[in-house]
Amino acid sequence: MTDYTQGMERDGSTLGIGKVYPTLEAMQADTAPVGDNGKPLRRGNLVAIYQESTAQTDPNSGLVCMWTGVRWVAIARIGTAMRHEYTSIESRVTELERGQKSELKPSIESLKTALEAITKDVKKALDRLEFTEGDREKLDKINTTGKKSSYLGADGNYHVLPVQSVEVNGVAMSSDANGKVSITTPQGTVKSFTFNGTKLMPDEDGDLGLGLKLATENIDSKRVKVALLT
Repeated sequence: MTDYTQGMERDGSTLGIGKVYPTLEAMQADTAPVGDNGKPLRRGNLVAIYQESTAQTDPNSGLVCMWTGVRWVAIARIGTAMRHEYTSIESRVTELERGQKSELKPSIESLKTALEAITKDVKKALDRLEFTEGDREKLDKINTTGKKSSYLGADGNYHVLPVQSVEVNGVAMSSDANGKVSITTPQGTVKSFTFNGTKLMPDEDGDLGLGLKLATENIDSKRVKVALLT
């Protein structure tokens, strides 16, 4: 047992073990690991599982794990390892570090692409905000405060409405969609007509005949005399 403990301490020092946990469960529960030196473990630091009282019965005793920054990865077992196994562990650590970088590279590239797209969109939006002198004049006119009885014309100016409302015999007349107001006035029929003291009545169709007779007389080739016979 003493030889095993001494071997564990010696091998752990050689590998750079930053912390020794009594059990695998204790290690897995630690999400903010701090080394035995009081400093937080960094990505790539190694820890070991060992407890003297359970060294012969715990299947995880002697297990070496690496902290990736977010989780633990089991990479080897120490205590009876040979030099070539240490070399294998070092190679495994290097591979894991490279894997971490490879995993991060696509994310960085995606973020870079997204930022470039956002930059282009922002530039397009800013380009749309660049107005010509004529556009600024129109905007200045539109910002002019008009009266309630005014309307904004196509020229950008406010104009007074010529007609506000129409009322006929106390009745308000509404306009159509084009603002047109139509007024229909009643038309009366002729009931009677008096001529030279004689009262004349219209027929069923409302036509009134005056019963006049005209007499014509040629004065010359260009003139005609017309006389009304009563």
